[in-house]
Amino acid sequence: MTTARWTRNFVQNHPDYKQDSVVSERINYDLVEACSRITQGEMECPELLIKYDTKTSDDIPVAMQKAEKYLDGLAKRNSNPRLSNGIVD
Repeated sequence: MTTARWTRNFVQNHPDYKQDSVVSERINYDLVEACSRITQGEMECPELLIKYDTKTSDDIPVAMQKAEKYLDGLAKRNSNPRLSNGIVD
């Protein structure tokens, strides 16, 4: 489910919503409160927070460092006139 769909469902199913396209202060407050609770892990929302399988055991900072190192290496190779497609002339 997308975030937009989840938000629409939240508003449309709120007890104060009158099917008039008006999002009252109470509905808005409850929506922000629910988002905050989900973000802080105080409220579960499995339809919104999908767990993805990955082949890496690295956490995101380590994976980003590896990717940056790899891209830096590519940039250096591409900027070196002696290297053409990774082969020394």
